[in-house]
Amino acid sequence: MSDAEETTTAATVDMASSMTTATNYLQTRKGMVMAGEMLLCMLSIIGKTVPVNVSCNIHVPIAQIVFGTLMLSGFAKGLDKTSFQAHWLFCDLIRVVNGSVMLLVTSGQCFVAIASTVPSLLAGEILGLCAGGLFAYDTFLVFSMIKSTPAHP
Repeated sequence: MSDAEETTTAATVDMASSMTTATNYLQTRKGMVMAGEMLLCMLSIIGKTVPVNVSCNIHVPIAQIVFGTLMLSGFAKGLDKTSFQAHWLFCDLIRVVNGSVMLLVTSGQCFVAIASTVPSLLAGEILGLCAGGLFAYDTFLVFSMIKSTPAHP
């Protein structure tokens, strides 16, 4: 076997093991919640961008998708168990608290102010509020994981 074939085979095996690891993580409760958060944020973005000339903020769901993807990839690769430079649970706690508060505030504000005039925006804001509720649930999950983790001396 040539060097190029070995490199290609190794890359294919690495990709397959990464996909298996990610799929296994997405089957956990935390993985499903994170995937649900990103899906609701994506649907909220779609609902907010359908109407033209409406001043509802879509930056919060976009930022939450980006941060959620980074955290999901870190958890799926097992970096929370092997890398101790950053405390992954506290980083995730900051992400979910921020996401919950920001999504509930921005979606609630737009829901009250503008959504009654544009039905598609109403759907986007309701999905944004649901995403904020899911982030609040995730806050509870992360906080309970932090409490159950033994302290390091």
